[in-house]
Amino acid sequence: GKSNMSAGFFEVDDNEVQKDKPKFNDGEKKKQKMFTPVTLKLFMTASVDSEDNFNVDNQEINDVILVGRLYERDDQPTRVSYLLNDNTGTMKVTFYKGGNYLPKYLEEFKYEEGCYVKVFGQAKNFKDVRQVVGVHLEAIDDFNYITNHLLQVFVASCVRKKGVLSSQDITEANNVKGEMNEKDKTQFVKTEATKIINENSARGASNVSRDVIFNKVKSSVTHPEFQKIIQHLLDEMELFEDENGALGAM
Repeated sequence: GKSNMSAGFFEVDDNEVQKDKPKFNDGEKKKQKMFTPVTLKLFMTASVDSEDNFNVDNQEINDVILVGRLYERDDQPTRVSYLLNDNTGTMKVTFYKGGNYLPKYLEEFKYEEGCYVKVFGQAKNFKDVRQVVGVHLEAIDDFNYITNHLLQVFVASCVRKKGVLSSQDITEANNVKGEMNEKDKTQFVKTEATKIINENSARGASNVSRDVIFNKVKSSVTHPEFQKIIQHLLDEMELFEDENGALGAM
């Protein structure tokens, strides 16, 4: 099956989003939900099935993450609502209170007209009117997050359509980028090590430590790979190791 990648996890107490007599039980266990990053345009164009579930790219999506600017705060006895605009659309987002008091995340939120926020919410379709019932709200003060959110929307869409990359896909992509295979890495380390050792020897210096050689090749091999290759070269007697652990060429 296809994975819902680039989604966010958030612990939600369903009592916080019930419209009728919200309850807040401190001892009640909260459950973890997966929220999918979307834009309002994507949400507004999603299909809705007979049970009012939203579907995007043939995948059910009812818990969403939206990023945009808030306008027109409307504070009522049982709820607080805002207009959210993310440059792809505008929609009312409603947060329900617990009795006569605000949930902690709303109480701590400092509203300013046009402020940027991240909204976790539940997608609802009531009498063919789409809306979002918010379950959490965070102010955004780093605009890099807006770019990151849009990238997450794009990646999530690609994963829904194409699925998660297999290990073979990743290997093939690395090969296209010129990633070296094990044989190439061994030859590369051998060449660089021999070059450094010979240059050192020409200056009348002693053998070379592994760290000096690794610093030269670490952009192409990991440290475990390097250690494995050096051991292979020692076993094949293409390099030798002195009593201090320094390396020399045969």
